[in-house]
Amino acid sequence: MRRMRWTVYLWPGLPQIARGGGWAALVVAVGAAVLLNAALVTTWIWPDWIARELRIISWALLAVTWVAAAGVSARSDRRRKARSAQPDDDGFREALLEYLKGNWFGTEQVLARLLHRDRDDPEARLMLATLLRRTRRLDEATRELNFLARLDRAESWAWETRREGELLRQARQPAADADDAEPIERQVEQQIEQQVEQQAGA
Repeated sequence: MRRMRWTVYLWPGLPQIARGGGWAALVVAVGAAVLLNAALVTTWIWPDWIARELRIISWALLAVTWVAAAGVSARSDRRRKARSAQPDDDGFREALLEYLKGNWFGTEQVLARLLHRDRDDPEARLMLATLLRRTRRLDEATRELNFLARLDRAESWAWETRREGELLRQARQPAADADDAEPIERQVEQQIEQQVEQQAGA
């Protein structure tokens, strides 16, 4: 995961925006800007708008909120780093082994465990999409691929994701065209196996 400068944590919501954003983080960042500007205006430009005691209270609340937001962002970032520093490689290999044996239920159980630990795990998401397609749960497989396409961490799996998308489209076609998908499907499985072997040897 990319390391962020400590100065990013000085503005509420900015660390989340730097990691890919989200409406909640944007609302927090804009809200912090509004509160700070309001405090500055009522203190130095139009001090007669509110009483002196209220100005002191507003600055104190703003400072507490600011420090709390920075602390929450820093703690959340540490947790993300800890999860990425301890990947469950054994769990992924176990899922791959169950998949290659045709044990769909066992594979899904292992993948569910991996995704509970890290919902943005691209390898587990891709394998789950493949499993869902093989078990004819095509709408669920489509949702997994759409989720995968939005992950920055899935860039190294872009080829496999595109091929899985092609197989999913073919799976929605009539049965007469289904036989054409088998060679491509085997290529995807071989690519996944190679990726796992490379990660194990790294």
